[in-house]
Amino acid sequence: MRRREFITLLGAATVAWPLGARSQVQEPRPLIAILSPARRLGQLENINGPFKQALAGLGWEPGRNIDIVERFADGDASRLPVLAAELVSLKPRVLFTNTSHAATVAAEATRTIPIVVVPAAGEALTALAGGSIARPTTNVTGFVLTAPETEDKCITLLMEAVPSANRIGVLVNPDSPEQQNYPAVLKDARSVPRKTLIRIECRGRSDIDAALAKAAAEQIGALFIADEAHIAGDPDVRRRVLALAANARSGCSLAPELCTRRRAYRDGCVDSGHCRGCGRGCRQDPAGCATPVELPVQLPTVFTIIINLKAAKLGSS
Repeated sequence: MRRREFITLLGAATVAWPLGARSQVQEPRPLIAILSPARRLGQLENINGPFKQALAGLGWEPGRNIDIVERFADGDASRLPVLAAELVSLKPRVLFTNTSHAATVAAEATRTIPIVVVPAAGEALTALAGGSIARPTTNVTGFVLTAPETEDKCITLLMEAVPSANRIGVLVNPDSPEQQNYPAVLKDARSVPRKTLIRIECRGRSDIDAALAKAAAEQIGALFIADEAHIAGDPDVRRRVLALAANARSGCSLAPELCTRRRAYRDGCVDSGHCRGCGRGCRQDPAGCATPVELPVQLPTVFTIIINLKAAKLGSS
């Protein structure tokens, strides 16, 4: 999805929740809390920055009619519970975060403060929303940009992009609940004749070199990076993977995801998928106050495939 389209929709969803509950009595400015699992630089550039711009476009400006407080885990998941508890103690009107794990931590920290998540895996966000994406019954809503079905389709597209590759590596994080059954759940890709999917585990920067060494030993012809914050979402990990792809003349594909992954095709991936126009718009009237039922979890409806022609030629040579 294009950054401005997606973040504007997200900003509308966020301010439509409790930010509009105002009275004639002078009150402290509404507070938005942002829990960021990744490093400050990447989050500010790719998620938090555009999110703030969208809020400003809707008339919500820090220091004038809202305040924003941010906490960064810098890729260390063990820090998330403490950071979430700290933010909750500030009693924000909305807590904004991304990734399934950070969303789960946020939901454990508060059952009352509205939580907006973007992105998260479909299974995880559905559970956090109370089992229904159409009518959330909890304080959690957000946007689903990846699911096994989506990544399954991406791998089949990768197979088409690199037809000479018969052994396809699937890079996953074994700590991710959504990826425990990869590649067994990827039915379409597994059914392609003469193609073999090989699971390669990686938890992030700490073991990416070992994971890539295994990929080389397995003689993979193409590599798919499953969507996960510590793998596809980490620029350092992505650069290491792309360096392998270039040196080994193998293909590389990234799953549909927020703007962080959109840059991957420029770096050297064969293709990078993105969604556009997720769901229906939420109320943008700052005077209104929506409930979770009025803000269903949004799903991707249209996908855009971006092709890096240079990498595609390299992968087919």
